[in-house]
Amino acid sequence: MAGDALDISLTGPGDHADIALLNQAMDRHYNPDLAPNSIEEVTDLLGRIDRERRFGTQFALARHDGRPVGFAAFAVIHPGRRLNGLIFLKDLFVLPESRGLSVGESLMRFLARFAVDNGIGRIDLTAEPHNQGAIRFYERLGMTVRPAIFYRLDGEAVEKLARISEGKG
Repeated sequence: MAGDALDISLTGPGDHADIALLNQAMDRHYNPDLAPNSIEEVTDLLGRIDRERRFGTQFALARHDGRPVGFAAFAVIHPGRRLNGLIFLKDLFVLPESRGLSVGESLMRFLARFAVDNGIGRIDLTAEPHNQGAIRFYERLGMTVRPAIFYRLDGEAVEKLARISEGKG
């Protein structure tokens, strides 16, 4: 990347449109058969995240020569081991045409620096078993696989459980 400018920073309201565009690109990349969320839907959510700290989501945005090329969506979760918390990385995405420019690695270094600067002890994430490129990338960075079972409750199952907890099940 000699001569190219890569800048990574935590985002604010002025970055919502860039994150929304990247979110659409990520949706098209991983779910090509589904229509991505609209720019308005994503920017509305980002506004809620900024206003309501209960969401706890943060974004690191990578720009290459001023153009948005990737992002990391993450949350800091406590207590964590030794009560120093952890970063849970929900999404790391780099535009396909920007891969090979060390954007992903730079985003991960940014998160590691954020962790160290804030006394956070680890970074956790998941990767899809079929995404061999991501697996190789994370292992190259020194991440290790931690055996676990990943559970998900979504859609109607969330609504059903909520009704049961209200005594309406």
